[in-house]
Amino acid sequence: MLLLTVLLLGILGTLLDPQVASAAPTSPASPSLPIGHWEGDYKEALRLCLDVLPDNRVLITFHDRRFRWPVVVMGRYVVPTPAEPQKLLVTVEQVMTKEIGRCHRYWVREEVPDYQALGVTLHPKSQFLLHLTLSCEHDISQVKLCIKGPGKGAEKGGESCQIVQARRRNQCQPDPVRSLDDILPHDKPRADPEPPTKFPDSL
Repeated sequence: MLLLTVLLLGILGTLLDPQVASAAPTSPASPSLPIGHWEGDYKEALRLCLDVLPDNRVLITFHDRRFRWPVVVMGRYVVPTPAEPQKLLVTVEQVMTKEIGRCHRYWVREEVPDYQALGVTLHPKSQFLLHLTLSCEHDISQVKLCIKGPGKGAEKGGESCQIVQARRRNQCQPDPVRSLDDILPHDKPRADPEPPTKFPDSL
């Protein structure tokens, strides 16, 4: 009986040994997307900027030479395949730009019914695939941003990619995120402080 008790205590001590426990295989944690802001090269005909926001949201800003002001696409993403966390399916929530208000006194946001870029048509409730490959060059955070339509076949359009990066060296950390207010300033129309001057019928 004493021998059996000693044997059981030995087995129990082995199970509780921290060195033995640490040797047990563990599944690595899935990498998550960093929250931050990256910008494309000004030499690009269609320059992109990327903001990864909390709550699984992204902002992609298209500096399109066809338009006077940038077009901003805001969407919410999901990860269809957990083993590939950098491949996102984005559902568009808003497509916005800005315009000068009355008498050039304020900015107003304007919804864009649909916007075509990189072979993809973007409008509220549309979807596109976003593939982000993170890297670092000379302490500068970089992302290879690739956009593709939701179709799996080649006939649905190919993948268009661009390198976007942080604006400064910061140990491979991205720049702070920008909000929609930062990209598209929006002012409420202001009432005239006084009625317009009435000129006499004759001078």
